[in-house]
Amino acid sequence: MRTIVCQSYRTHNVQSWVPRCLKSVHGWADLKGFDYRFMGDSFFDLVPTWYKERVKGNPLLLSDLARLVLVRQLLQEGYDRAIWVDADVVVFDPESLEVRIDREYAFAREVWVRRIPLLGFAITRYGVKVHNAFAVFVRGNSILDFLIHSCETVVATKTEPLLGGDAGVFLLSKLYAIAKYPLILDVGMLSPALSHDILKGGGAVTRGFMERNGSPIHAANLCNSYDGISAMGVRMDDARFNTLIDLLLETKGRVVNRFHRSAR
Repeated sequence: MRTIVCQSYRTHNVQSWVPRCLKSVHGWADLKGFDYRFMGDSFFDLVPTWYKERVKGNPLLLSDLARLVLVRQLLQEGYDRAIWVDADVVVFDPESLEVRIDREYAFAREVWVRRIPLLGFAITRYGVKVHNAFAVFVRGNSILDFLIHSCETVVATKTEPLLGGDAGVFLLSKLYAIAKYPLILDVGMLSPALSHDILKGGGAVTRGFMERNGSPIHAANLCNSYDGISAMGVRMDDARFNTLIDLLLETKGRVVNRFHRSAR
């Protein structure tokens, strides 16, 4: 099956840790014998002008549509399968990360970890959704055109203020609640609260994440949208992201996966 992995990121003001993520994905693609395609600043040219104006430059909403258009183009070029990977995804166990989807499509499961202050303490909440930081589409699939139409429709018709997840995680999660399509379980989503716990060596928060994820993880989205922002009592920055990547690469994910039941 002729497969291509595609990614995009801006080519200016790039944080020091993002190229490390890109390199890990490119290396994984080479290891598996996949072609690789990277798009820089021209990526958003794939999005219609009216859409850009409607989302007011929101990079999450722009990327949600642009990635689908790019994937469609690649499949039309003759590839049998296209894999989209966000630029803030690090592959820390490339030998173990396998894509077994050979028909239709799949998105990744998201276990979102929050830490909520309460009466001087903090409680942990876990929300399960679907994310598109890692997505697979096989030529002839039945959803790609529908998703492109859905993204455009959501953005064109929503009367309330548009949110960053409206054409991505919110849309995919609502569809999954109805359709129960295939999910990829081994690409995790590391929220700031979860990243903070992992940086401390992993504790109750990481254990709770693994109990709900249902699988060891071999790659993870590091949530670039929280770079430089204080959230959940944590501020992620270049230094912390780089340290997190170091820890994941050095342990090949064991700092997280040791809490999975298969490791006990």
